[in-house]
Amino acid sequence: MKNLQELLKDADPLVNEPPLSDFDAQRMRRVVMAADHGAAASFSAWKVARWAALAAVVMTVVVVGLDRWPAQTQQTDAVTNEPAEQAPSHRQVQFVTAGGTRIIWTFNSDFELPGGNNR
Repeated sequence: MKNLQELLKDADPLVNEPPLSDFDAQRMRRVVMAADHGAAASFSAWKVARWAALAAVVMTVVVVGLDRWPAQTQQTDAVTNEPAEQAPSHRQVQFVTAGGTRIIWTFNSDFELPGGNNR
């Protein structure tokens, strides 16, 4: 049974061809190197285009976010005011998102952990 290297040598169509002259080898090398340089230049052009598209998306998100930020801040400021009837030992912070989700934290300054270990 033949191994892979022997199979490749048997199937080589150029095994009986004479080697290239130095002139032909250099000409082929120049063609390959020129094609490689063109591919590298187009690759960097694609890279620049991708970075420009990413920058445009980021700027769009920032502009839209800045446009919506003041309205959300005003809404949150109105909700976070502490009610007057609440006990002074309790403090409450509320956040309301644009979708209507409410998050409420209540802080109790008189809170004690079981066992008396308050740190």
